[in-house]
Amino acid sequence: MLRFFQSLFGHPADPACCPAEVLQAAIERTVDVADPSLRALGGYKRRLRPAVLRSMNHVASLVTELTPPLVCRPDRYDADPRLRAFFISPDHLIQTLSRDANLIAYRRNAPTSAPTTALLVMEQRRRRVMGVGQMQEVLQPGVAQTTVSFSAHRLLELAPEETQTRHQLQSRGFDQLLGLALARLTLAASLRDELEQQTRLLQAKIGLLQRSNWGFGSSAATPPPDLEELESDLEAIETVYAGLGGSTDYLARNLEIVTEMLEQPEQHLQLQATTLVMDRMGILRRQVENDAWEVPLQVLHIGEEGERVVALVEV
Repeated sequence: MLRFFQSLFGHPADPACCPAEVLQAAIERTVDVADPSLRALGGYKRRLRPAVLRSMNHVASLVTELTPPLVCRPDRYDADPRLRAFFISPDHLIQTLSRDANLIAYRRNAPTSAPTTALLVMEQRRRRVMGVGQMQEVLQPGVAQTTVSFSAHRLLELAPEETQTRHQLQSRGFDQLLGLALARLTLAASLRDELEQQTRLLQAKIGLLQRSNWGFGSSAATPPPDLEELESDLEAIETVYAGLGGSTDYLARNLEIVTEMLEQPEQHLQLQATTLVMDRMGILRRQVENDAWEVPLQVLHIGEEGERVVALVEV
């Protein structure tokens, strides 16, 4: 199923030309990842179909926006400002790529001399430091500066051709959305369990109060809980619980959660283009100068997981 799913994005995600078996596979992939018990609901395929198509189109559009591969070789280090920003030196470039687990595994089955396309994923870190600035050609110590560095380099979806890497990235992007949906389902289930425990506790307290003559036997230091307040708390919990699906219709609510996530993929997965001006030391500068240059970046925003700097590369 996984291999077939990875080939889905070789086809357009338009419902008018998307093969029925491709769309069906995407829907079943959604259910497999999110909650296989959703198959017990009648009409789950019909409900998911528009949302799945929308998400497929969105991730396909994001991957299309990725700029052409950056040639990631030490002899190109001084020729591209992105390489100078992503790696401290040509040696750092070689060391970082040679230690990448995905590249090592890929090279076991591919000729080492053949070009390889992949997505380079990195974390961006900014720090405020005190350094030496320059004003009207006069050096001034103790100037607040911001440095930018890149770490946690990873190569994803390695392939011998750019087109293949892009198709695999579309599949990965769709799976990323499914993972976010699964996280929401897990949170909802956890909340349901917690609310069930609170409900049982409150119901037990209410039953105890209703059965006992607690008004005169309670200690003055520890006044008994108020029955009306307990009933109000129980009612509030039941209201929230109903919104999470309760114990009888949680499947329907789970389907709603997955559908809502896939209907609005742009809220959970975005690609933003930005440009930094920085020098060889990674210090941000206000304008381009002889020792500072523009560094174009593409930043992937991933729901609650934060952001990553990404770049298609040829290694």
